[in-house]
Amino acid sequence: MTAWKDGHHTQMKKQEEPIEKITVHYICEEMVEPIGQVLMNGTRMTNYLISKCLEDSEYELVVKNTNEFQTTEEVEEFLQEGDISWVDDTSLLQQLFSAGCDRPNIVGPKALSPVKNYNNGTLNTIYSLDWFYGGKVIRLNDNEERAGELKTEIDNKVDWVAKTDFIRHGIDLDVEVLGGEKKYILWAGEAGVPVKNFKFFNEVKHAIRMMGGLPDKYEFRQMSGYWLKDFYDVLEETRVYVCTSMKESFGIAVNEARARGVPTIVKPFLNGNYVGTKQPLQVGYTPVEFARKIREICLNDNLYHEESNKARDYVEDNCTLEQMRDDIVNVFDEVAYE
Repeated sequence: MTAWKDGHHTQMKKQEEPIEKITVHYICEEMVEPIGQVLMNGTRMTNYLISKCLEDSEYELVVKNTNEFQTTEEVEEFLQEGDISWVDDTSLLQQLFSAGCDRPNIVGPKALSPVKNYNNGTLNTIYSLDWFYGGKVIRLNDNEERAGELKTEIDNKVDWVAKTDFIRHGIDLDVEVLGGEKKYILWAGEAGVPVKNFKFFNEVKHAIRMMGGLPDKYEFRQMSGYWLKDFYDVLEETRVYVCTSMKESFGIAVNEARARGVPTIVKPFLNGNYVGTKQPLQVGYTPVEFARKIREICLNDNLYHEESNKARDYVEDNCTLEQMRDDIVNVFDEVAYE
């Protein structure tokens, strides 16, 4: 594959000691730094972590948000100024396709695939299969390409996952596992988003009440639309973090909790078949099974410490920024040097 530069594709030769960094021009839906009073969501945090993990690589990542552009021509100009072009905004990709523009070298990780339907049956995208899969497609998991949600007119026998490059997500692990009193059974997320399944958390609370309630000193806590610092502060007092999501691209909040040694309950295969099939702590996706495990961890200090250690070990083994950087750089290398 070749790189997109100066309005045409050019073959790049790998040097032993490159004189200057290779530039990657990346347009995403939104990227902000998690400082001050900034509301963070999965998209913003993922893009921030992509930027952070590449700071020490041989590539220079130049990031712009979609709303910084007024015309398609401005988008094309920015992408052509980089050695490698990368876009992860579905609406913008559709505009580029409709305008007859060249496909960026890389798309993803969250851009919608043309092989999948929305829940209401409408087409996911307007760009074609050949255009979208005509270059590098990066993913955090197999949620977009999985066969169960393919459009009926698409050949379900095609291994669409094989047409993507999987990258491991990372988080900043420079945090401590703190001791002290832990009192919260915490749920955090966007309560109004159906896939987060906040209703399930209420059903878990009801099941716990039917079992006799939470042990003394513990209480339920839920956070939605929160400042990041507030979330971190509450995690320091959390005994169990409860993720009720039907699926997650990565689950940043889940792994932020694990990084601080908080036992975290999730459904089996939360991230699809591609990621974390052995991640702790997977429990049958029923309110009763979630409730039982929450009570066990509250009542049994030895079990709590065992699961706390497993949580931290999991992110250290699977969720480092170095792993994320290496996977992304491998994709960059294939674009730049082949």
